[in-house]
Amino acid sequence: IIAVGRRAAPVARWIKTQNAPFAVHVQIGRFQDPFATVDLLVTTAQYALPGGPNVLHLSLPMTARKPDALAAAAKAFAPLFDGALQPSIGVLVGGPSNPIKFGAKDGEKLVRDALTFAEKTGARLLVATSPRTPPEVVAHLQATLKAPHVLFPFEPGLSDPGRGDRNPYPALLASCHSFIVTNDSVSMVADAALTGREVRVFDLPVA
Repeated sequence: IIAVGRRAAPVARWIKTQNAPFAVHVQIGRFQDPFATVDLLVTTAQYALPGGPNVLHLSLPMTARKPDALAAAAKAFAPLFDGALQPSIGVLVGGPSNPIKFGAKDGEKLVRDALTFAEKTGARLLVATSPRTPPEVVAHLQATLKAPHVLFPFEPGLSDPGRGDRNPYPALLASCHSFIVTNDSVSMVADAALTGREVRVFDLPVA
Protein backbone atom coordinates (compact mmCIF):
# COMPACT_ATOMS: atom_id res chain seq x y z
CA ILE A 1 0.00 0.00 0.00
CA ILE A 2 1.53 3.34 -1.07
CA ALA A 3 0.16 6.34 0.81
CA VAL A 4 0.84 10.07 0.63
CA GLY A 5 -0.24 12.57 3.28
CA ARG A 6 -1.42 12.58 6.88
CA ARG A 7 -5.00 11.51 6.14
CA ALA A 8 -3.95 8.57 4.00
CA ALA A 9 -1.62 7.04 6.60
CA PRO A 10 -4.26 5.54 8.95
CA VAL A 11 -6.22 4.24 5.95
CA ALA A 12 -3.09 2.49 4.68
CA ARG A 13 -2.48 0.99 8.13
CA TRP A 14 -6.03 -0.37 8.25
CA ILE A 15 -5.69 -1.92 4.78
CA LYS A 16 -2.46 -3.56 5.91
CA THR A 17 -4.14 -5.12 8.96
CA GLN A 18 -6.79 -6.63 6.67
CA ASN A 19 -4.11 -8.19 4.48
CA ALA A 20 -1.52 -9.31 7.04
CA PRO A 21 1.08 -10.69 6.70
CA PHE A 22 1.28 -10.04 2.97
CA ALA A 23 0.82 -6.25 2.80
CA VAL A 24 3.64 -3.68 2.91
CA HIS A 25 2.92 -0.05 3.84
CA VAL A 26 5.06 2.56 2.05
CA GLN A 27 4.50 6.18 3.16
CA ILE A 28 5.75 9.07 1.01
CA GLY A 29 6.61 12.63 2.08
CA ARG A 30 5.92 14.28 5.43
CA PHE A 31 5.15 11.89 8.29
CA GLN A 32 4.27 12.72 11.89
CA ASP A 33 3.42 9.30 13.30
CA PRO A 34 5.95 6.86 14.83
CA PHE A 35 8.17 5.53 12.08
CA ALA A 36 7.65 1.98 13.35
CA THR A 37 4.04 2.12 12.09
CA VAL A 38 5.23 1.90 8.45
CA ASP A 39 7.44 -0.55 6.61
CA LEU A 40 9.16 2.11 4.51
CA LEU A 41 9.12 5.91 4.72
CA VAL A 42 10.31 7.72 1.58
CA THR A 43 10.95 11.39 2.32
CA THR A 44 12.95 14.43 1.24
CA ALA A 45 15.13 17.00 2.97
CA GLN A 46 12.57 19.80 3.28
CA TYR A 47 10.69 17.83 5.96
CA ALA A 48 13.81 17.51 8.15
CA LEU A 49 12.88 14.03 9.33
CA PRO A 50 15.49 11.93 11.15
CA GLY A 51 16.94 8.79 9.67
CA GLY A 52 16.04 5.25 10.58
CA PRO A 53 16.34 1.67 9.36
CA ASN A 54 13.07 2.01 7.43
CA VAL A 55 13.61 5.61 6.19
CA LEU A 56 14.80 6.46 2.67
CA HIS A 57 15.89 10.08 2.12
CA LEU A 58 15.74 11.26 -1.50
CA SER A 59 17.82 14.21 -2.71
CA LEU A 60 14.80 15.67 -4.53
CA PRO A 61 11.10 14.82 -4.50
CA MET A 62 9.63 12.38 -6.98
CA THR A 63 8.35 14.47 -9.83
CA ALA A 64 7.73 13.95 -13.51
CA ARG A 65 6.70 16.14 -16.40
CA LYS A 66 5.35 14.22 -19.37
CA PRO A 67 7.17 15.23 -22.57
CA ASP A 68 3.86 15.41 -24.46
CA ALA A 69 2.40 17.81 -21.90
CA LEU A 70 5.49 20.02 -22.04
CA ALA A 71 5.41 20.02 -25.83
CA ALA A 72 1.72 20.98 -25.84
CA ALA A 73 2.38 23.79 -23.36
CA ALA A 74 5.28 25.10 -25.44
CA LYS A 75 3.06 25.07 -28.53
CA ALA A 76 0.30 26.99 -26.73
CA PHE A 77 2.81 29.68 -25.72
CA ALA A 78 4.80 29.57 -28.98
CA PRO A 79 4.10 33.23 -29.85
CA LEU A 80 5.95 34.20 -26.68
CA PHE A 81 9.10 32.33 -27.72
CA ASP A 82 9.11 32.36 -31.52
CA GLY A 83 11.16 35.19 -32.90
CA ALA A 84 12.52 36.24 -29.50
CA LEU A 85 15.79 38.12 -29.93
CA GLN A 86 17.28 36.94 -26.64
CA PRO A 87 17.28 33.79 -24.49
CA SER A 88 14.69 33.49 -21.75
CA ILE A 89 15.25 32.97 -18.03
CA GLY A 90 12.33 31.33 -16.26
CA VAL A 91 11.83 32.78 -12.78
CA LEU A 92 9.65 30.45 -10.70
CA VAL A 93 8.37 32.29 -7.63
CA GLY A 94 6.85 30.51 -4.66
CA GLY A 95 5.87 31.89 -1.28
CA PRO A 96 6.28 31.54 2.48
CA SER A 97 6.26 27.96 3.76
CA ASN A 98 7.04 27.46 7.45
CA PRO A 99 9.82 27.89 8.51
CA ILE A 100 10.74 29.75 5.27
CA LYS A 101 9.70 33.39 5.12
CA PHE A 102 9.03 35.49 2.02
CA GLY A 103 8.43 39.19 2.60
CA ALA A 104 8.48 42.36 0.51
CA LYS A 105 12.25 42.88 0.94
CA ASP A 106 12.91 39.32 -0.20
CA GLY A 107 10.85 40.02 -3.31
CA GLU A 108 12.83 43.18 -3.99
CA LYS A 109 16.11 41.29 -3.72
CA LEU A 110 14.82 38.54 -6.00
CA VAL A 111 13.95 41.11 -8.67
CA ARG A 112 17.31 42.88 -8.35
CA ASP A 113 19.26 39.63 -8.60
CA ALA A 114 17.19 38.36 -11.52
CA LEU A 115 17.51 41.61 -13.47
CA THR A 116 21.27 41.67 -12.86
CA PHE A 117 21.59 38.10 -14.14
CA ALA A 118 19.44 38.92 -17.17
CA GLU A 119 21.54 41.97 -18.02
CA LYS A 120 24.79 40.01 -17.76
CA THR A 121 23.52 37.22 -19.99
CA GLY A 122 21.56 39.36 -22.45
CA ALA A 123 18.37 37.51 -21.58
CA ARG A 124 14.81 38.41 -20.69
CA LEU A 125 12.90 37.27 -17.62
CA LEU A 126 9.71 35.23 -17.82
CA VAL A 127 8.35 35.27 -14.27
CA ALA A 128 5.61 32.97 -12.99
CA THR A 129 4.18 33.38 -9.49
CA SER A 130 2.29 30.80 -7.43
CA PRO A 131 -0.80 30.74 -5.19
CA ARG A 132 1.49 31.34 -2.18
CA THR A 133 3.30 34.37 -3.58
CA PRO A 134 2.59 37.34 -1.23
CA PRO A 135 0.51 40.13 -2.82
CA GLU A 136 3.19 42.71 -2.03
CA VAL A 137 5.75 40.66 -3.95
CA VAL A 138 3.40 40.37 -6.94
CA ALA A 139 2.78 44.12 -6.80
CA HIS A 140 6.52 44.83 -6.82
CA LEU A 141 7.01 42.49 -9.78
CA GLN A 142 4.23 44.25 -11.67
CA ALA A 143 5.70 47.67 -10.96
CA THR A 144 9.30 46.74 -11.74
CA LEU A 145 9.29 44.37 -14.70
CA LYS A 146 9.09 46.12 -18.06
CA ALA A 147 9.36 44.79 -21.60
CA PRO A 148 11.00 42.60 -22.78
CA HIS A 149 10.47 40.91 -19.41
CA VAL A 150 7.08 39.25 -18.90
CA LEU A 151 5.17 38.54 -15.68
CA PHE A 152 2.57 35.79 -15.34
CA PRO A 153 0.69 36.36 -12.06
CA PHE A 154 -0.97 33.21 -10.80
CA GLU A 155 -4.68 32.91 -11.59
CA PRO A 156 -7.06 30.59 -9.69
CA GLY A 157 -7.79 27.43 -11.63
CA LEU A 158 -4.60 27.42 -13.69
CA SER A 159 -3.67 23.99 -12.35
CA ASP A 160 -7.04 22.46 -13.23
CA PRO A 161 -7.12 19.77 -15.92
CA GLY A 162 -7.79 21.21 -19.33
CA ARG A 163 -6.29 24.61 -18.53
CA GLY A 164 -2.76 23.78 -19.65
CA ASP A 165 -3.03 26.20 -22.52
CA ARG A 166 -3.31 29.04 -19.99
CA ASN A 167 -0.78 27.83 -17.43
CA PRO A 168 2.68 29.29 -18.21
CA TYR A 169 4.55 27.00 -15.80
CA PRO A 170 4.99 23.94 -18.07
CA ALA A 171 5.67 26.21 -21.04
CA LEU A 172 8.52 27.88 -19.17
CA LEU A 173 9.94 24.48 -18.22
CA ALA A 174 9.81 23.42 -21.84
CA SER A 175 11.27 26.54 -23.43
CA CYS A 176 13.43 28.64 -21.09
CA HIS A 177 17.21 28.48 -21.40
CA SER A 178 17.85 28.72 -17.64
CA PHE A 179 15.95 29.16 -14.39
CA ILE A 180 15.87 31.05 -11.10
CA VAL A 181 13.76 29.20 -8.51
CA THR A 182 12.88 30.24 -4.97
CA ASN A 183 13.93 27.57 -2.46
CA ASP A 184 10.57 27.28 -0.67
CA SER A 185 9.45 24.64 -3.17
CA VAL A 186 11.70 21.63 -3.64
CA SER A 187 9.27 20.40 -6.31
CA MET A 188 9.85 23.52 -8.42
CA VAL A 189 13.61 23.07 -8.04
CA ALA A 190 13.26 19.43 -9.13
CA ASP A 191 11.08 20.34 -12.12
CA ALA A 192 13.66 22.88 -13.28
CA ALA A 193 16.58 20.52 -12.65
CA LEU A 194 14.95 17.78 -14.73
CA THR A 195 15.20 20.03 -17.80
CA GLY A 196 19.00 19.63 -17.67
CA ARG A 197 19.48 23.39 -17.99
CA GLU A 198 21.11 25.84 -15.61
CA VAL A 199 19.20 26.32 -12.35
CA ARG A 200 19.94 29.05 -9.82
CA VAL A 201 18.26 28.68 -6.43
CA PHE A 202 17.20 31.89 -4.70
CA ASP A 203 17.53 31.42 -0.93
CA LEU A 204 14.73 32.79 1.26
CA PRO A 205 15.23 33.44 4.99
CA VAL A 206 14.38 30.84 7.59
CA ALA A 207 12.68 31.99 10.79
